[in-house]
Amino acid sequence: MRSHSILQSQDGTAYYVNSYFQPAFFDPNDIQNEIDRMSSEFGQQARIIRMSKREGLPSAVMAIWGAIQLEPLKPDEISVVASGGSPPGILISFLGDEERSAQAGVPVYRLAGGAGFLWVATFDQNGRGVLQYLAIDDSKIEPSGQVASNSENQAESNSSAVNPPVVTQPGLQQQSRSQTEDAQAQAKEDQYRQEDEKRQVEEADRQLKEAQQLLEAQNRKLATIAEVAVTVFVLLCGVAVAVFLRVKRPTVPQ
Repeated sequence: MRSHSILQSQDGTAYYVNSYFQPAFFDPNDIQNEIDRMSSEFGQQARIIRMSKREGLPSAVMAIWGAIQLEPLKPDEISVVASGGSPPGILISFLGDEERSAQAGVPVYRLAGGAGFLWVATFDQNGRGVLQYLAIDDSKIEPSGQVASNSENQAESNSSAVNPPVVTQPGLQQQSRSQTEDAQAQAKEDQYRQEDEKRQVEEADRQLKEAQQLLEAQNRKLATIAEVAVTVFVLLCGVAVAVFLRVKRPTVPQ
């Protein structure tokens, strides 16, 4: 699943851009290498927060650059999130799913402060998990802002949908329903395309097998013709030798 969300003002200026990927796969050194690479690109070291080890939950690392601040939600707000509600603000969590995080007792934060970039990776012992990163300038987000979301979901039949990051700033319009419909349409389109590609591959395999069978039949026919030709040639040689010997046989005087 891939989910991309944009929060923009009426004039089209974007103040929040978020990308979410599941599943994501990480090698042992991928996370630190990526954080180092982005620190070099941004010209400053990241503030790194690691989720405390919890039984039954994956590991998680969050890296922050710029003026982004994280405000932990209050207990009553955590209860709202855990029950599927959405308190004000743009929320972020280690697990990439605020409701799951709240239910598991994992911290859920509200984004605040100024402009910056946030990157968070969740991964299990096999390196499989969730990747989420975003750019935001919360100081420029006002209640009159407008949300425009563009989601494209790619999932196999055994994949399960995951809630994208929650955007619930007062006065903002959440378009989760349209995202879901777009995701379903995209999934159906992907399924049809895969079925069509499968049919094309099967047809190509069938044609290849027919061509191979035809070639084998032609080769057998050519081999039979060659054997007949050799046999005829040997017989002709025998006849020629016999005629030659008969012609050369000396005549006995009467």
